[in-house]
Amino acid sequence: MPAKRTMYMIDGKPHWICAKCKEKKPATDFWKNCLNTNGLNANCKVCHRSYRSKTQGKPLLVSSWIATLERMFMDTEKSWKSHEKMRVKRLIRECGGQK
Repeated sequence: MPAKRTMYMIDGKPHWICAKCKEKKPATDFWKNCLNTNGLNANCKVCHRSYRSKTQGKPLLVSSWIATLERMFMDTEKSWKSHEKMRVKRLIRECGGQK
């Protein structure tokens, strides 16, 4: 669970501190994010845009994460198949060679 961020009241309006530039900004300067406890993104819109412009066009880390999961699944599936084959052979031996 993300840490709760402190809200500051300035001129009767809620303000938050940007996690990147550390400035107090009004709630309208943050994108909405329902996953955070306050409903706002941790970085202000300006910092978010600068981050996105720097990372635009670079390969996403998600693709490597998905590839890793696929490899893990394939390895698990292979080990499960070999384990299942051994289990069937053992059952056949125990039952006297009948299928």
